[in-house]
Amino acid sequence: MGRQRKQKNFQVDEYESPDEKLAKEALKGDVHTDYLGKKQQTVRLSLPVGVDPKPFPPLMSNDSPTPTLDWVLQNETPFRVFDGDIEIQEMEDYIVYLVPKFHLPAHIPKCQTSFSFNFTPGVGRTDGESPERGWSSANGIASSTKEMGPGSRNDTLDDHFGDYNWRKIIGMANTFVRKAKEAITAREEHVEAFIEFDAALPVEVTTEWTRLCQAWEKDSSQINPYVIPKGKGKGATVTERDVRLKLAAEDAASLARGDAIQVHDDISPSLLIYQGLQFEELQHRITHDSSKLGLHATSLQQSRILERSNSLRRRIDAWISIQHLYMPVVASIRSRDDAGATEPVAVQDIKLFLPSFNTVTLQCSHLLLKCEWEYRNAQAEETLTSLRALLLLRSHMYKSKHQHSRGQRMQTRSQKLLSDVQDKINYLVKTYRRIHTALENLSPSLIETSWRTVYRPLLDEDVAGLTSLDDSGSEGRKQLSWIWKVQGTGADADACTQAGKQTIRKSTIT
Repeated sequence: MGRQRKQKNFQVDEYESPDEKLAKEALKGDVHTDYLGKKQQTVRLSLPVGVDPKPFPPLMSNDSPTPTLDWVLQNETPFRVFDGDIEIQEMEDYIVYLVPKFHLPAHIPKCQTSFSFNFTPGVGRTDGESPERGWSSANGIASSTKEMGPGSRNDTLDDHFGDYNWRKIIGMANTFVRKAKEAITAREEHVEAFIEFDAALPVEVTTEWTRLCQAWEKDSSQINPYVIPKGKGKGATVTERDVRLKLAAEDAASLARGDAIQVHDDISPSLLIYQGLQFEELQHRITHDSSKLGLHATSLQQSRILERSNSLRRRIDAWISIQHLYMPVVASIRSRDDAGATEPVAVQDIKLFLPSFNTVTLQCSHLLLKCEWEYRNAQAEETLTSLRALLLLRSHMYKSKHQHSRGQRMQTRSQKLLSDVQDKINYLVKTYRRIHTALENLSPSLIETSWRTVYRPLLDEDVAGLTSLDDSGSEGRKQLSWIWKVQGTGADADACTQAGKQTIRKSTIT
């Protein structure tokens, strides 16, 4: 887009308004710039495009974004305004109208998905902003050319544009070599990341996504797969409840066969582990909530924490008596610890001695180890799913705050909401790390190793949202955190799934 100025009562210098070029070319041709009269915006916009198309038979054209989109959205093209000798109709089938990447975010979402370079096959690393970059080299002569007559102005501009073209041409070799070296290395990184991400998604999802993309690329009237639909869908993440149902079914089958290992009438081994994990989570919740009380907590806040602690202590005491039946070694360990204790232990500090605490010392049965292993895997997947959803929410909240929050009152409320979301993210990060440690402790006894490729250690730099939703760098240089490339990513809620689809598509294009 040229240097149009739409401010009221602002007069545009004649030099500053050559407004139309073929963005396909970074050079300035003799018929690809034009003068606009004072206060003139788009009346003569199409003339430089239609005058001399033959030297540049484009497969794609990037016209000035806003006026050109007005024509396109009205089912017309800029070339239809001409009559006479200009034969351009046969080229219309080969022209794709796109908006430069820097200008695209200012447009409505429909335009952002329909006229994006990132979603168009064949553009490579083109961003469409080359015509804009050329103005900086000529801006310095504006104060001189605006005082010149037409002839002197044209000669001066021709000299400067010619020098610009010459410097551009002689520098092409070095530019191509530099970009080729960068592309070779970057391509390997992005191909590897794409293969890893694609392998984590269900085959039926990627197959359907590919079909939609190819259909839309051939015919833009088809469903646009890059438009994120509104609404929610049911996720397919494996949860603790799913594992509980599975293990309960296995217990029922064991009872029917008569080979069940059950030393308590009401509590099975799988239910014992499930309850222990629930108590562990409640302990960490109380610790987390207690840390947020501060020095000036009210009596009501303190009483609620105490009531929760008392209730949890009674439940844990009842559970411990049953645990000793299944894990006799734990009884002796607790007796030894209680004998050496001088002060009462806070409920959140009570050791539950689950099998993952120390598989060798506790001497647990294989059944208990297997039950906790199943639950921990479900916990890890469920925690990552919740973490991804909150990271998406945080990204959208940052964008909403930037676009809509004005003034101290709105900024304060927005910051408070963001702080609450960040607090939940931090808690989930700690939860996942605790689960990962438990998996590390259980895996040697169960001879499990494949889980390490799915559930990796979560570092601080890994806690990042989808790169398609942030503003850091260009699309081609962004890299996904591993949490978006694990199995189960494609089975998240619709918001995560659709955002993941856009990211995987961008990774293949850029």
